[in-house]
Amino acid sequence: MSLLLMKAPSKSLKWSEIEKFSDKLWDRLVIEPKIDGQRMGYCAGKAFSLTGKSVYNIDRILGELKQLNLKDDILLDGELWAGSWELTRSIVGSKVTKIDDERLKFC
Repeated sequence: MSLLLMKAPSKSLKWSEIEKFSDKLWDRLVIEPKIDGQRMGYCAGKAFSLTGKSVYNIDRILGELKQLNLKDDILLDGELWAGSWELTRSIVGSKVTKIDDERLKFC
């Protein structure tokens, strides 16, 4: 599982801004590819959609996150992703059908 631990919202930067970073700053950066998934936050044992949409069928992921025993002041901000936007939304947006799809990841 790939997780980004942080205490502040992430920010997209232009390459012209990144080129100006000092060597000391490069040592503290984590750069990840952009994926078009369903954004989700996790803090203090609870998952939530940052857009206000309900998120379903993530019991397996919640179990994995709880096993990390993170402190309550740690916020994970990531994307639920199953390979495509359409597949991801069909899994996490379905409150009628219970789906446990191994392709769904929290990145």
